[in-house]
Amino acid sequence: MQAVFIGKNWDWLDETFPEDWSFLSVKANKEEELQFLSGLETQSYDLLAVSGEVVEQAKPLSFAHWLRVLKQGGLLIFEETEENQTILKSAAEKFSFLLTPAGQSFANSVVWKKKAIATSTDDFIGRALTLEYEGKIKEANHQFTLGVLADPVNLTLIQQTGMFYQRQAWKEQAENLIDALAENFPYRAFEMYQWWFALHNNNYRKGFELREKFADKYQPYSRRSHACPPPKDELHHKRYKGEDLAGKRFLVWSEFGLGDEMMFAACAHRLKQLVGANGKLLWVFQPAIVDLMKTCPDIDEVLDARTAAEKITADDFDYWDFPHALPLVFKEDFSKVSKKYPYISARADLIAEFAEKIKTDKKYKIALAWRGDPKYENDADNDADRSIHNPYLFSILTELEDCEFYSVQKDRNTQEINSFSQTGIIDLAPEIRNFEDTAAIFANMDAVVAVDTSVIHLAGAMNVPSLVMLSSMIDWRWGLPSEHNLWYPSVDAVWRKSPALDWEDELPDVRERLAELLKGLGK
Repeated sequence: MQAVFIGKNWDWLDETFPEDWSFLSVKANKEEELQFLSGLETQSYDLLAVSGEVVEQAKPLSFAHWLRVLKQGGLLIFEETEENQTILKSAAEKFSFLLTPAGQSFANSVVWKKKAIATSTDDFIGRALTLEYEGKIKEANHQFTLGVLADPVNLTLIQQTGMFYQRQAWKEQAENLIDALAENFPYRAFEMYQWWFALHNNNYRKGFELREKFADKYQPYSRRSHACPPPKDELHHKRYKGEDLAGKRFLVWSEFGLGDEMMFAACAHRLKQLVGANGKLLWVFQPAIVDLMKTCPDIDEVLDARTAAEKITADDFDYWDFPHALPLVFKEDFSKVSKKYPYISARADLIAEFAEKIKTDKKYKIALAWRGDPKYENDADNDADRSIHNPYLFSILTELEDCEFYSVQKDRNTQEINSFSQTGIIDLAPEIRNFEDTAAIFANMDAVVAVDTSVIHLAGAMNVPSLVMLSSMIDWRWGLPSEHNLWYPSVDAVWRKSPALDWEDELPDVRERLAELLKGLGK
């Protein structure tokens, strides 16, 4: 049998324990170590004794973590003092689903027994999501709360609870939930959720600072520039550290996906202002969008990531950084950073070429894309949630009158190709050679409707009126359902309201939002 004593002394626990018991004393200097017991394994101890002064300093989740390390059926003993009686009474009520009177007593102590409960983490999540779907937000919150109290370090539960908070626009609750865990448990996932939730809340200063610390700790440069070679070692010392950029040559290096690279190019306008007329803004992009990004008026030189690592030397620039670090370059809040739209444009000759190919008698032309790349950042699981894998569902959209729909989905499977005759969607994929062609198509469109993939970033950068269809698994780039994103004024989001809903349930809402968007064009 194993027991843990928490506190600086346990003279108050004047009891004799059997010889076969082993004892661990936690007398941490840091108060957080006493409250979270981050060094102790879950459900590993038969008895937990907590001294009175530790109870008096209890944080909101302290009791949950004390219970966490206790086995089901184990004893939880608290030194009772005048100062902590109210705290213990409140905890007994809050944790009544996990605690029962122990049936035995110790002097000057309150003794509880941890119940053996049949409810699993998946049960709590399932009940909560069902209640949320039914619009019973208070009851859903109660289920998530019970789940966190019962299993306060379960990664899936913490993520789902935080996402629920954010769907309700409860920003502070989401950040507080993960901040306490990230600061006291050395779990990579908690550290990731910490910056992730901050960015979801458009708290960019905090979020990107935490993200850079996370990247420095877990993501070598080869991971950040995974599609192409990263900067050579001899360039690392020139990474930007807050220096004045006026008159300097500033280089931005390729990082992560094509959509990210297009999105962060929104920062080019402000960066060009900072380097000034005597400075120079250089930008390394992945090969697929090099020619496209040459249309960005604020970038002085666009470089191909395939060859940049070999060609660029330390003499070619003064400072460099990754795109995800750019919001930290600016002193002002990101929502106030000067941006200019459109910052990507299509070639005039290609616009004319595609204008001939997509002539229609219909009043409105709308481009569609419904799948992302499942290989992006090992995203196969998330892609199942963000993408639409039944193309026949688009017949819900094509019911709109006086609208012609065009597919710009580059990779199509047999089912998708066969669906076009039924849905009436015109397949432009055989005509698309590169992103420049896609840009020319968008220049001929009245609107774009797409899931969260690179083409919606292109539409936003071109300032084309667009709808992005988002799953309930909130992505920080698009902010919260209650707010507009900070990147693209022309892109509005349509969220799946609950993980319990499928795209079939949400496409009627997309259709209504699209009708409103088209009506607002004034054609």
